[in-house]
Formats: sequence, C-alpha cells, structure tokens
Amino acid sequence: MLKEVYIFGPNGPDNEPIQIHHQKKTLVLQDGVKELVRSMAFFLIKSKMDVSFERMIMPKFSVFYSTSNGYSIFLVANVAESTEKMRSLMNDVRSLFSRFHRGGKVTNTEIPGFEGDLKRILHETLKVVFIGESAVGKTTCRMLLMGEKLPVRHKPTIGTGFSKLEFEDDVIVWDSPGQEGFEVMWPDIVKAADVIAVVCDSKQESLDKAKEIVEQCREWEPRAKIMAIANKQDRPDALPAEMVSDYLGIPTIPLTAVERYEQIKLVEAIKTALMRDDE
Repeated sequence: MLKEVYIFGPNGPDNEPIQIHHQKKTLVLQDGVKELVRSMAFFLIKSKMDVSFERMIMPKFSVFYSTSNGYSIFLVANVAESTEKMRSLMNDVRSLFSRFHRGGKVTNTEIPGFEGDLKRILHETLKVVFIGESAVGKTTCRMLLMGEKLPVRHKPTIGTGFSKLEFEDDVIVWDSPGQEGFEVMWPDIVKAADVIAVVCDSKQESLDKAKEIVEQCREWEPRAKIMAIANKQDRPDALPAEMVSDYLGIPTIPLTAVERYEQIKLVEAIKTALMRDDE
C-alpha cells in the first residue's frame, strides 16, 4: 500500500519538499523516515545523479525513488509492496510531473494543480465490504454507515448491495448476500477490499462460521484489514464484543445496527481499520 509521495526540487527552501501527498487511509510516516527521505533527496539533487528507479527496504517501509528534470521523487509504501507495481506507479508520477514541469507550473515551493491530477493517478477510492451469514445485519450495517433509512424487518440481499460514502477519500461500501448458494460470490466481492467487516449476530452458534469467513477472507484478499462486528447487542443473550474478538482473533466492535446513534461508532471503527498497519 502506498503511504506517501514526496517531490523535492533543487532550490527548495531548507531542503523541504515542494510537494507532499499523504494517502489518507494510512498513518503519517515516522519522523525518522521523513529525515531519511529528506537526506536522500539532498544527496540526489546535489550529486545530480540520474536515477530511473531504485528501491530501499527498511524494517517497516520501502522507499522507491527516481529523478526527473533535476528533481527527486519518492514513493513510500509498505515493505511488502510489489516492486513492479511501484515501478509502474513511479512512471505515471514521473510523466505527470514532467508535464507540469514542461508547462512551467513547477516553482521552488509548490506545484499548483498537481495534487488533483496525482489523486486521479493513485485511484484513491477505498472499498469496504460487510460479509457474513444471512440475517446477521450486513445490509443494516451498510445503511447505518451511509446514514440511510434503516429497515424495520429483514429482507434478504439478492446479489450485492453497495453505496458510496465520502469522508477524506471516496469509499465504496458493499454488503454481500449471506444465503446458502450465494457464498460462491464472496471471493469476487472481497477482491481489492481495503476493509472487510465480518458481521455476526453475537451468538455462540454463529461464531464458528464467522471464524471460517475470517480465514477465507485472509486467503481471498491478504492485504485487506479485517475487523468484526458483534451485532444485535440489544439482545439479552448477546455475547460481549470482547469475547467475540478473542474467539475470532481480530478487532471487534459491539453494535446494534438498527439504532441510528450507533453510526458514529461504526464510522470511527472503519476509519481505525483503514489506518491499521498489519504488515
């Protein structure tokens, strides 16, 4: 997962980057990594080295770098990120930067208009999927997250349901059909998901299936952040979220999805999951 983009110019003030882009679904980098990138940029610019594409691996991050027209470009990603994927992305960023540079839009302190085009290159749309057995509340969770009118009775999802949420980045939210026979769709639904929320109804008999779904999701989309929702907490026999979390081995939030006031809790849980760094 890409975390940050830095561009340094030959005449930037105090060797500060003229362009910084943070992926909003990630944590801001540690100061030590920032200092390393700044030092590398200073060396590349002063030595006037021509670098097409190189990679430096650190304990938690990979730093990919290149030079263009006397400027240095850095992409910082998770340590396990594909080199070929980042090489392709670097080529796109270099091409975009060269277009702005040729157009005389690059100054010593900023690149006006660059951020919007960069976001389009990075495809900053996130995908959140609610998955689980039938009647555990997946669609209600999606509707709660979106602020939609909540259902008063259960209506099975046929096919898939999805909505678009906007906070910081655009988020596409899916819920999957839980009825027997539709599980064959699940691998395709969770493909490219950033967050997978496994929903259960907080009963002991549903936890075995939920645990199975967690393991399957790890195989289907290894890069996704997986969390659980212990739904229907208003029922007297509902298991506490802590017990569900211990059993499933993933972060779990308690929820009563039919209650509108639970929306803030769900939104914050999704944001927290997006910012987790499991690698």
